[in-house]
Amino acid sequence: MIHTRYFLLVVGVLAVACHEPPEATAPSRPLAAAQPADSSHNPTWWNKYLYLAQNGPMSGGGLTASTLVGPNVDVSNECGPQSETYVTLNPKSPSMLTAGSNEIFRVPMRAYFSSDGGSSWGGVDVPLPPPLAGTNDTLFGSDPTLAFDT
Repeated sequence: MIHTRYFLLVVGVLAVACHEPPEATAPSRPLAAAQPADSSHNPTWWNKYLYLAQNGPMSGGGLTASTLVGPNVDVSNECGPQSETYVTLNPKSPSMLTAGSNEIFRVPMRAYFSSDGGSSWGGVDVPLPPPLAGTNDTLFGSDPTLAFDT
């Protein structure tokens, strides 16, 4: 229960901290004039956002096809959230899936596996590398990435 309250507090603080002034999103002003693109408080992706907002997507994109998917599945069975999730499938056996995520309230990363197309899943904590010696002597895990070696 403590984790839930802590999470709600963080979300509440982020909602207040991320509030943009009305002039940044006012429809009567062009987006490029709302905030200078080279402003030090703009994120690194800001120029790309401005370009897409003013010009729209590129024409002539690739073909798309509909895909039938099943319902969402809680793979982790953890009480807290996970982040930076990554899912991949075995190209030679598409019913074999693996996934990875970072844990928000615990140190380890998690690895998940399914051999039935995602109907059922198993999961394990992934061991972290040993801490670095020196000023960055902390446990660290980040951005899980997976691939099948066929």
